[in-house]
Amino acid sequence: MKEEDLSSQKELTREASRILLSVAESSPDEQSKALAAWAAGDSKRIAAASRAERVWSASAGTREAKPKKGKTGATVAGTLSVLLLLWFYPALERFILSDVSTGQEVRLDVPLAPGVTADLDAGTSLAFDLEGNDLVVRLRDGAAYFNATPDSGISVQVTADDVEVLVTGTRFAVESDGDSVNVAVEKGAVLVVASAEAGVTVEAGRSWRDGVLGRTDPLSVAAWREGWLDVEGAALERVANQLDRRFAGTIIFSDRQLAAASVTGRYRLDDPIAALRTAAAAHGGRVVMATPWVALVMPE
Repeated sequence: MKEEDLSSQKELTREASRILLSVAESSPDEQSKALAAWAAGDSKRIAAASRAERVWSASAGTREAKPKKGKTGATVAGTLSVLLLLWFYPALERFILSDVSTGQEVRLDVPLAPGVTADLDAGTSLAFDLEGNDLVVRLRDGAAYFNATPDSGISVQVTADDVEVLVTGTRFAVESDGDSVNVAVEKGAVLVVASAEAGVTVEAGRSWRDGVLGRTDPLSVAAWREGWLDVEGAALERVANQLDRRFAGTIIFSDRQLAAASVTGRYRLDDPIAALRTAAAAHGGRVVMATPWVALVMPE
């Protein structure tokens, strides 16, 4: 199975699981109707709904064994099934399809070719292939900081989703969270090519996200290497995706408006749940630990 198909499955399964969480107190028939309405006849969504229902059904005994404690209690119990789903597909992506992958740790100075290294953030997976002087890197998930020595003679191409980053010598970072790709340059310059766009040159102190050029402090490029997460105008859910890479379980949103709230700030990465609580609280949100491995973000 292609890596892009696995990534799509993972995201659709997350969506289907959220649908089930939103109707946790409803009857099985009503839950199925809610999933059918969400799928709207789309074959990929139908498959994702089926996967979510199978795990949901398998955990039915666990949910029914617990006394009802209102909406929050039902939602917390329901998240047990989501845990299995969200661990299974990322595991396939990282360990079957990748040459290098990380768990909750950060790996520094991973050699890819003579004169080319990469630092990998937590929860990152990539594959690479060197043919002659041409290095092709596929970032499947997470974030990586690349250091290509200008006189190495190696031509580097980094791909993430449908975005290509071309360079001969520079220091830059690429991040992919399944929904968007971000490129930030610390030194030198790179050429970013997206599927529907002409190439865009991104120089030191600049960034590129989903076709939009911006500015960035070169000192904050890949700040995660120093244990920091620097955020400016990012959706809370995107922040959660970055924090999730250092959390042993998974993070789920119960409210889409809260997930879309804009976040700006600097957060320590050594305690991802504390950072998530701080970011969510600024928008009237709270974090409930459904289990030690499931963090549910919801409005106060």
